[in-house]
Amino acid sequence: MEMERSFEVNTPLGKLKVYAKQEDDVPENFPGVFIDLIPADSNDTILLTCVEYESTKQVIQTCVYGDGLTDEPTNVVEHQNLTEEEDNL
Repeated sequence: MEMERSFEVNTPLGKLKVYAKQEDDVPENFPGVFIDLIPADSNDTILLTCVEYESTKQVIQTCVYGDGLTDEPTNVVEHQNLTEEEDNL
C-alpha cells in the first residue's frame, strides 16, 4: 500500500495543498513538492509554488507562480548556504 504524499492546511482564503511532484524521489526527476491554493469558494486549484531539487545544478530551488492565470513561474530562487560546506566557503 502506497503512502499518501499530500496534506492540506486551512486558511481564511481557502486550503493550501502540499503534495509530492512525483511518486518517487529519484534525483534525476527533480523531486520536490507543489503548493496549491484551493480557494474557499471553488474546487479549482491555483499553483502557488514548487520547491524542488534541481539535478542539473544540484541545488534546491523554489519556483514562484505569482500570476494565478499562468503556469509560468514569475520568480525562481536558488537557495544557498544549505550545507556546512557552503557556509565555510
